[in-house]
Amino acid sequence: MILRTGVDICNVPVFTRRVERARNDFIGRFWTPVEIDQSGGRMTSLAARWGAKEATMKALRAGIGRVDPVDIEVELRDGVPHLNLRDSAHDIAESLGLVTWSVSLTHDDFYAMAFVVAAGGGDG
Repeated sequence: MILRTGVDICNVPVFTRRVERARNDFIGRFWTPVEIDQSGGRMTSLAARWGAKEATMKALRAGIGRVDPVDIEVELRDGVPHLNLRDSAHDIAESLGLVTWSVSLTHDDFYAMAFVVAAGGGDG
């Protein structure tokens, strides 16, 4: 069995300043329409989702360049976050045999954090 983890933490005020400086490009480039809609424009929610993207890339052992962050989507279903992997993220996960994903998000006014667990068969 393969087990991979990733964790990431964001400083929300710093993250907010970065997003506001690049607002026109940044949000549409790195978050899906579902993520933008479900975050309701709350920087804490976008920061937690960014943390999930980073944590997923760590579990994949691949950073930006190999994985397009928009290929990792955090979708809330019945209030529970789920990861949807597409294109570059899906291809790497498939090559590693990672088929089951779990994500946990938390945030307050100052920090947003995500923890990701991936599992699969084989010895990868």
